[in-house]
Amino acid sequence: MVVIDTLKTEVSRIIRANIPAIQLLRIDITEGADSDGQQSIWINAIIKTRPLEPREMARKSSIVVDQLRTWMTSYDDERFPYFDFLTEQDEQELQQAGE
Repeated sequence: MVVIDTLKTEVSRIIRANIPAIQLLRIDITEGADSDGQQSIWINAIIKTRPLEPREMARKSSIVVDQLRTWMTSYDDERFPYFDFLTEQDEQELQQAGE
C-alpha cells in the first residue's frame, strides 16, 4: 500500500495536471473500509473556489480518479479512492452540521 504522504503528493500532481485552474489548498486523506467492507480511502481536496461548472468538474474529477487508481494499482494498492472537492466554505458548513 502507498503511504499517505506519497499519496497526497500524487493526488496533488494529478489534480493540478488535469484541472490547472484549481487553487488547491490542501489534501486530506482518511483510510478505512467502505460499506461493503472493502479497504478504501476518502480524499478531500480543499480548494479556494470551484473553477469549473458542475458538469465539467464532474468530468475532470472522473479523470482524476481514473489516473489515481491506475497509479495506485501500479504500486499494488487496490483501495478505491472516494473523492470530494470542497471549498473552505463547504468544509466549514460540514463541520458545523456535524457539531
